Amino acid sequence: MMIGTKQEVIKFLETARNGLYKIKAHFRSRSIPQNSYLHLIFTFLEEFWDTGHTSDELKEIFKSKYLRTYSHKFQTTYIKPTKYLSSKEMTDFIENIRVWSADFLKIKIPNPEEKRMIDYYNNQI
Repeated sequence: MMIGTKQEVIKFLETARNGLYKIKAHFRSRSIPQNSYLHLIFTFLEEFWDTGHTSDELKEIFKSKYLRTYSHKFQTTYIKPTKYLSSKEMTDFIENIRVWSADFLKIKIPNPEEKRMIDYYNNQI
């Protein structure tokens, strides 16, 4: 049997082997530029504003603040690693940090398109 369209593949998998196949939604994982920008934010906060924490500590603090998740299966909370975030989740995580920094530290973290951040990024490389 030849399977061609996306709908045909889904139909085949749903009916094949009495449901032994599981169809799972695919999501776009966070990008390397997003991850680089995130680490740049932590370095930016560490170097330019005295938070009293290293960039690694800041990462863990913000993960604890914004990426805490509840597992119903294990009935406990855990902190989701950034490498498993979708592109959207990473965007939301970064935006939460930017908003918190603006509100709490009164620091405007430039977005990736702003020349100031690009210049800083290029100087770090």
